[in-house]
Amino acid sequence: MRGWKPGFAGLSYCGIGAGTAIAVMLEPLIRKLIAMHPNDPHTGKPTPEAAVFAVCVGSVFIPVGELWFAWTAKPSVHWICPILAGLPFGLGNGLTFIYATNYMAGSYTVYAASALSGNSIIRYGLAGVLPLAGSKMYSTLGPNWAGTMNPLSFVQ
Repeated sequence: MRGWKPGFAGLSYCGIGAGTAIAVMLEPLIRKLIAMHPNDPHTGKPTPEAAVFAVCVGSVFIPVGELWFAWTAKPSVHWICPILAGLPFGLGNGLTFIYATNYMAGSYTVYAASALSGNSIIRYGLAGVLPLAGSKMYSTLGPNWAGTMNPLSFVQ
């Protein structure tokens, strides 16, 4: 909608990249918080569920970033606003992905490879199919309401 050339438009992903980088930089701090949880008496390590709080925090940041982006995506709004919306989205996405994967690997132990591959099949299947509806949805509803539908669809 802004008429950017493809090379320049690629820079709009810098907000998401910076948010993901923040999630990675917070990893040592989050590991310390996880280590503060009570240890499992059988293994002597924190339970896999100790990592779920990071997933819960990340799951709040994702719709915040999506809604922020949806309502600042018009050309009448300065270009930095939707790019900055990528920060909470990237942070939430990074936290959710890292610690949900850790939770599954810790929970399924010897079957972790099967659990993670099943998760990947579902994730990549949806990632391949859902964009087919995106262009129609955005042309019908416009960027504001189409972007709002995405986070609200998971609330149910």
